[in-house]
Amino acid sequence: MVIIKTLVLTFTSIIVLFILAKLMGNKQISQLSTFDYINGITIGSIAAELSTEEWDNVLEPLTAMIIYGLVAVAISYISLTTMPLRRFFSGKTTIIFKNGKFYKKNLLKCKLDIGEFLTEVRAQGYFSIKDIECAYLESNGMVSVLPKSEKAPLTPYDMGMKPKKAEAEPILIMDGKILYKNLKQCGKDEQWLNEKVKESGAVISDVFIAQADGENNLSVYVKTDESVTNDIFQ
Repeated sequence: MVIIKTLVLTFTSIIVLFILAKLMGNKQISQLSTFDYINGITIGSIAAELSTEEWDNVLEPLTAMIIYGLVAVAISYISLTTMPLRRFFSGKTTIIFKNGKFYKKNLLKCKLDIGEFLTEVRAQGYFSIKDIECAYLESNGMVSVLPKSEKAPLTPYDMGMKPKKAEAEPILIMDGKILYKNLKQCGKDEQWLNEKVKESGAVISDVFIAQADGENNLSVYVKTDESVTNDIFQ
């Protein structure tokens, strides 16, 4: 009886968590505000407690979970519609470095030490501070870097080129199965697909991913059951 109760309450908490997660929206960890992060931990803790509660005490943690979830949804909606409240709940962008100067008060205010700052900057490919024009700490805790003009990555525009418009390449085969809906949307048929796969020297059942571009080409990537080891990273 105890096992059945635990199973029922565990699945109940999972269902409620799933519904609340859908209501609160999909966000990456880096996109969570401090409130979102703490709220998520709290809801998870209550869900764990719910799965071990007695039948008579189930309503209290269940109600608390729903309240926390609805409050998060309400704050998210308010933040989207009201600028002052968005800044209050989510914070605002803070200048950390500009024109060769570090803003120490802002570093202290954001609780960001120079080591963490340099780590964030290196993660974006800038290993020398002299390459940076300015840097900001965003409300989600990430550091944004604006490089100096002469250190910015070269683009086709800088070279006077006019490349073709980039488009997403539809996947036509996935794990050996033809995706007929995608095939139809890009104006191709199964005969064309079979011919392209044959030209690549593969068969459809061995194809893991196949993508089509806008120039009648098909990129084919096969799968293999071979095992491979490499010790250079160990």
